[in-house]
Amino acid sequence: MATIALTVPVLPGKAEQLRALARTMLGARRAEFEVAQRSGNIAREHWYLEETPQGARLIIYIEADDIAVVFRNFAESTTDFDVWEKGQLQAITGLDFNQPDSGPLPELVMRYEQS
Repeated sequence: MATIALTVPVLPGKAEQLRALARTMLGARRAEFEVAQRSGNIAREHWYLEETPQGARLIIYIEADDIAVVFRNFAESTTDFDVWEKGQLQAITGLDFNQPDSGPLPELVMRYEQS
């Protein structure tokens, strides 16, 4: 299982909108969210909101079989749920999730698992 953690900016004043999005995805739209997770072969996804002196950051942690495929499929998806989610995330972060960053994925430099 591959993992990734990445951080993206949260626009000023958008932290509560991020919290509301998370509540909606795990509440009213949970069934659609779970379908999207299964279709992307995503085993785990965690979101963290970090408040820093430079502004708020969204930290996203994902476990999946192939992270590159997850990002490519999400960017290319035109399902109603994914289009809605990408629009919400763009309003919160200012990033266009239809156009994934072409740079390298973050490098895992340490991993510890208790045996």
